Amino acid sequence: MLIMKMFHMAVSFVIVLLVQLCMASLSLDTSSSNFTDLSALLAFKSKIKTNPNNVLGSNWTETENFCNWVEVSVAAKDSK
Repeated sequence: MLIMKMFHMAVSFVIVLLVQLCMASLSLDTSSSNFTDLSALLAFKSKIKTNPNNVLGSNWTETENFCNWVEVSVAAKDSK
């Protein structure tokens, strides 16, 4: 009986650990994807030589979330 109880506790521990690892992996994937998107948009902006009507906006900076940038449309991750 004690062995079965210890087995169930071990299985529960492994399941909780796996769920936490999966959640951490998803979180890292999103942040690295955001960094890649931000880098690509800033690289694109750096190639623009003239912006007479400020179409790109003055908020295209690393401190502003790129989802809020003027003329940037962000889709859900599933639709990429």
